[in-house]
Amino acid sequence: MTCIQRGYYASPRSWVAVVSCLAILPLVGLGRAQESTAPGAAPIVWAVPSSLLRVGPTDAAGSGTAVTIYGSRGEFVPFQIAVKAPAGGLTNVRLSIPNHLTGPSGATIFRANLILYRESYITVPGDQHSVLDFESCPPAPNLCPTWFYNGDNGTQVAPLRIDTFPDALIPAIDPETGMPPKADATYQFELPSLAAGKNVVFWVDALVPRATPAGNYTGTYAVSSGWGSVEGIIKLTVWNFTLPLRPSLKSLFGGGDSNLSAGGALAAGIEAELLRNKIMPDTAGTALASESTDISRHGLNNFDLGYYENVSYGNCAGEHLKPDPPSLQTLQSAVDAQPIGLYLNDYTADPESSCSNEAYYQSVIAWAKVLHQAVVTGVPGQVGVDNVVSQQPVSELFDDGLGTGRSAVDVWTMLPEDYDSAQLVSTDGTNNVAYVLNKGDKVWSYTDEVIDTYSPKWELDFLPIDYRIWPGFLSQSLGLTGMNYWAVSNWNSEADAWISALSSGNTSPGDYFPGEGILVYPGELAGLQSTKAYQGVAPSMRLKYLRDGVQDYEYIRALRSRACGQATFVRKVMVSLSSSGNNDPNWHDWTMNEAALESARLTLGRKLSSLGCAP
Repeated sequence: MTCIQRGYYASPRSWVAVVSCLAILPLVGLGRAQESTAPGAAPIVWAVPSSLLRVGPTDAAGSGTAVTIYGSRGEFVPFQIAVKAPAGGLTNVRLSIPNHLTGPSGATIFRANLILYRESYITVPGDQHSVLDFESCPPAPNLCPTWFYNGDNGTQVAPLRIDTFPDALIPAIDPETGMPPKADATYQFELPSLAAGKNVVFWVDALVPRATPAGNYTGTYAVSSGWGSVEGIIKLTVWNFTLPLRPSLKSLFGGGDSNLSAGGALAAGIEAELLRNKIMPDTAGTALASESTDISRHGLNNFDLGYYENVSYGNCAGEHLKPDPPSLQTLQSAVDAQPIGLYLNDYTADPESSCSNEAYYQSVIAWAKVLHQAVVTGVPGQVGVDNVVSQQPVSELFDDGLGTGRSAVDVWTMLPEDYDSAQLVSTDGTNNVAYVLNKGDKVWSYTDEVIDTYSPKWELDFLPIDYRIWPGFLSQSLGLTGMNYWAVSNWNSEADAWISALSSGNTSPGDYFPGEGILVYPGELAGLQSTKAYQGVAPSMRLKYLRDGVQDYEYIRALRSRACGQATFVRKVMVSLSSSGNNDPNWHDWTMNEAALESARLTLGRKLSSLGCAP
């Protein structure tokens, strides 16, 4: 086996109102991934060696049709099947799972748990690739130099300069209806035609049901076409542990997304798709479509009450400042309307550490006093509503004024550069990140655009590992317990979203960030349900990478728990994910080698399965 790899924003800085390892196994009469030049030949099929590898439209075919994957109960385990058309091309190309997966003592994983998608390509013109954020450049944007990451072994890595990327995932089954999407959709799961030498790739999420017995399961997949079909083996090892339904890593995605803050049918569809992928939607006070169901079905783990101080990046005082918080009575009513046991917070201000005036500090404290006096029941350890601010820890906000010594900010949400800055400032001899963590505060991460030259990026023209390593290994290494991201559907228009990677507010030269704020695609063009109450969306591959990182987080958390007691073991594995091999991974020192991440996850999973412990 080889393991390889609350308001509306025009942009985030402009306020306008189981990880799988895939093995190449010997083929036993199940079709070969070798090229043929015969007209009308069968598809050329291969298993992609990692979910973190993207296959381009004309990349050379790989070898081997067999898939071997590993996962725990309650986990999504992804893999990819690629198809190249021989001379003469192909018609009606389709992936299917003919039968259920069978395991020990007749145990079965039903084929409905293998969720099928076709990957759709999107092109980024050569002059629209990511640039370094203009605010970090010399005075004029056109003076920004070409910039590079410092990657593994000192290699310099620029944003990927290929033009066409797979990203949007076209579902074979509408997850809301359980039925195939509309047959006349613009983007269909079955590809009507594939020209000679061109590729189509299918993404599969194998969901391991929570009651599945541990052991080895086998089945097959089939790629069919008008010119014949090819079968391949699926081997799934189910490990002897279960991931929690409610993710341990908190998240708030979409607080500045007008499609979410407006509520309605599209918001309901976006919320559902995020939750299916372990990401929590920030509805900015707009009630989720069905919170109680979302808790029991998808593991909804936190809710933003949506009151907002009107502070955003660079807007710190004067007409932008709204110093008066809601009354305690108003806030308590909002708290009481939420399901008991749901962690509640309020993302009150979004300065991204740009505000340092006294009026701003006093406003944050005034809001904290009200939030902290609310009564929240059923959440262990929670007293009052947590105050979330995109702010690096500063001494001016280390006391909420209520006499308990509690900070005015409970969740310090930071860009990587702000996290680094906070580590350079000390309070009582301890750097400010460690200081607030020792106080019992929480530290979350935040990202937008391309602000620095060293941390992972969430643009389309960066590597998939940038998305995957952030929620899991980096968050665990840096003591981060949540993530914040400003938008998930920031397309210019629904009609253009599938063909243009530029998002609203990022359409001018020197301000290109392809895929910024877009993690889902409008679903009507893919034939998904669209009604007055629910408008479905299609997930992106990048959303899947983030989900898999959230699952990685659980592996590390479980092994580090008192019940498992494997902190030393985890430390050794984590060091392998720094590019230097000398440290736990951090914003400056993290591997870009997907094989290293796949291997680390496999090592952790095997260890956790052998111990049989649970946190």
